[in-house]
Amino acid sequence: MEIIAGLIATIAIVALGYATRQGRSLSFYSSVLIVIALGYVLFAAMAGTPRKIGIESAIAAGFIVIAVAAARWGTVRTAGWLMAAGLTAHGVYDLVHSSVVTNPVVPAWWPLFCGVVDILLGGWVLVLLRRDRLMAPPAE
Repeated sequence: MEIIAGLIATIAIVALGYATRQGRSLSFYSSVLIVIALGYVLFAAMAGTPRKIGIESAIAAGFIVIAVAAARWGTVRTAGWLMAAGLTAHGVYDLVHSSVVTNPVVPAWWPLFCGVVDILLGGWVLVLLRRDRLMAPPAE
């Protein structure tokens, strides 16, 4: 069920991107990665353990750095690969999360659900990149 829900959520995220005319934008997927990365920080805050909050915040910071770097990178090709790698890496992190940080507040279904979403979105970014459809953020 988590896999089906993850597939539906991925389709909804991509559709939302296109509905808001951001479906091909690196900035959109950068924002998605930032929000995804903060999920486990929220679960850690719900658990109320400062140590877990610190660990999850440090891990989230790494994904946020990847998201920002990809959104600001000079070439779309390199940025696209970085974004796809960041999303996919977070999906892998989801799948191994319980062996890195134990947190009873994380729902049992969450890691597989979120892992599916992340890995599919990473794949989608690669599809956009391969089809030359990925757009860089507007210059300042």
